[in-house]
Amino acid sequence: MANIVIVSTSTHIDVEFNIYSSDIGYTKASFAKDDMQIVAREYSRDVIKIDMNTRDFAVWYCSYDSQPNSYIIDSIDGVAPTSCDDLYDKLKDLM
Repeated sequence: MANIVIVSTSTHIDVEFNIYSSDIGYTKASFAKDDMQIVAREYSRDVIKIDMNTRDFAVWYCSYDSQPNSYIIDSIDGVAPTSCDDLYDKLKDLM
């Protein structure tokens, strides 16, 4: 089964949580692009912090590979991230 898959439209970010559904409590969610407030690359590890302006999805820690305590993102708009910096750029471009 897949990890997180993200597809964007001009106004929304649609997320399929796949294997993380039971952990997160949702199978799918759609966010207004304005809800994504902060995307930051952590200094000490290859993880991206995403701060969402919503009650249920406050902060996510994501990676493109299996970093500890993070959700793996398989693809954004059909393209798999190739590095932590690439994942950062793809997420930032969603804002």
